[in-house]
Amino acid sequence: MQPIGVVAPVILGIICVFLLIYMYNKLKVTFNLLSYYLRNENGNLSLKIKYLSSKVPKKFLLYTDVDGLISIITPSEKKGEVTFILGKFRNITYPCKYLLKVEFESEVYTYEFTFKTSKPLVELLEVSTTSSPIGLIVRELIFKIINDSDYPIYITDENFKIYLNDREVSKDLGDKYLVVDPHKFIITRVVTNILVNYKELSKNNVITIKCLDQELKHVIPDIKVELKIINIDYVKDNIKTIELMISNSWIYSINTYWIDVIVNDKLVKGNYIIEPSIIGSGESRKVILKFKPFIKNHSIKLILGNEEIHVKV
Repeated sequence: MQPIGVVAPVILGIICVFLLIYMYNKLKVTFNLLSYYLRNENGNLSLKIKYLSSKVPKKFLLYTDVDGLISIITPSEKKGEVTFILGKFRNITYPCKYLLKVEFESEVYTYEFTFKTSKPLVELLEVSTTSSPIGLIVRELIFKIINDSDYPIYITDENFKIYLNDREVSKDLGDKYLVVDPHKFIITRVVTNILVNYKELSKNNVITIKCLDQELKHVIPDIKVELKIINIDYVKDNIKTIELMISNSWIYSINTYWIDVIVNDKLVKGNYIIEPSIIGSGESRKVILKFKPFIKNHSIKLILGNEEIHVKV
C-alpha cells in the first residue's frame, strides 16, 4: 500500500489535468460557417453570412482577389448572421474570389469561396408602335432579361441605354431600377415614345439597345407599299378627288397622312383630306384624297416612302 504522502500528489495531478482539459474546452471557441449567399437589399449588393459560434466574434473581415480588403464588421452581439454591403447597384460579371476571416481573441477562422458569374441575357420580345400623322412612334419595348449567375443584376438608367440611329433617346424603366435575382428572369416594359418622322421611313432606321456591355439592334425597315390610282373625279378642269388603292406589305401599319402631294414640284399640305387614315400591315384599302380647294389641272405626284406615282390628267 502506497503511503498517503505519495498518492496525494498523484491524485492532485490527475485532478489538475482534468481541470485544465475542462477549462480548455470551456474557453475554446467553436465556429461553424452555415451558409453564404448574395442578395439584393434595397438596391445594395449584399453578402449574407450565417454561422454558429460559441462566442461573439471580434471581427469579420472580407477580402477579394480583385479589391483586397473590402469590408470589416464588428458584431456587438451574438446574432448568428452578418451582412456585408458590397455596393449600390453594383454588378459583378467578372470572376472573383472571396476570403472571409473570422477573428476571436486568440483564434482566426478563414474560409474561401467563389460565386458563379455571367453576363445577363437580354432578349427583345416585342416592339409596340403607333402610326401617327407625323410618323411612326415606338411606344414601348418589351424585354426578357435572364440572370444565370449567383449575383443579382441591377438595371438602371446608367447601364441601360436606347439609341435611334446612334442618337440616344429618352426612356422610362417604370422604377428607379430593376433587379433580376440570381438564376431568375424578368419581363419588363420600357416606355420609349421614339418618333421616326415619316420622311425618314423611306430608309432603314435602327434602334440600338445597350445593356451591361450587351448590344441589341432592331431594324425598322423602309416602308413597303404599292400605290395604284383607281379613279380621278373632276369638276370642270379641276381635280376634286383622287381614289387610290394602297397595298401595305410593311411590317407596321401606315398612316395615309404620310402621303406627300407634289403639285408642279411644290409640296402641298393642308388643303386635302385623306380617308381612311390607317392601313394595317398586310392590308390593301381604297383611299380617297379630297381636295379643298380643287386642284387645277397641273402636274401632280404622290409619294409614300419609296413609292412614287404620277397623276395623269
